[in-house]
Amino acid sequence: MKPTVWHVPKDATARLQLLADEPAAWEYLLFGYHLREGLRGAEQKWRDYSLGYSVTVGSTVRASDVNSVTSERLSRVVSIVSNLERIISIPAQQAAFGRPGEPGDVEMIEHLAERLTLSYVMLMDWADEFLGLRFQRRSDLGTRAAALVWQPVTTYRKFVQDYISQVEWGLYRIAQGETDSLNVGMVIRFEIDKAAMTAFTKERDKLARGR
Repeated sequence: MKPTVWHVPKDATARLQLLADEPAAWEYLLFGYHLREGLRGAEQKWRDYSLGYSVTVGSTVRASDVNSVTSERLSRVVSIVSNLERIISIPAQQAAFGRPGEPGDVEMIEHLAERLTLSYVMLMDWADEFLGLRFQRRSDLGTRAAALVWQPVTTYRKFVQDYISQVEWGLYRIAQGETDSLNVGMVIRFEIDKAAMTAFTKERDKLARGR
């Protein structure tokens, strides 16, 4: 069946119409809608993060506590990054979009999009929390910590934009008879930049030594 709709819904009314009509590949369009809405809802947070802006005032960390405080936070951010990849794993995609020949699950599609958005937001909140920490000597450790999640944050934003473009272009090509299958790349790799980690570790060690 050729698609009759190939644009991701632009508003809640169009979303309801999509669910009512269930055109070809509606599952992918619905997912794109919720991914884009997630980015829109967190856009102010993204702008603050990209500018390194924060008004958070956290606790003061003594030199003797620097290692334990930062280790706990690093462990947390590694977990957030890992969850991003887990949420779009093959089993998760099959549960949401259905196996070949099977319809998708609306609630699961929306759930996956919400969890991806939540992880994206949690990364920026993590950076903001670090920026708010105060130390007994002048330090840019907060800025260096925020840089650790630059790759996963920006990679996720690009993933959403690329996903929507692929779905819309793919469905348009099918409608025009140029191809008969929709290929959407949903493999993504999130990682913490090694250079950023080196800079962070160097500054953390200086603080821990009281220098």
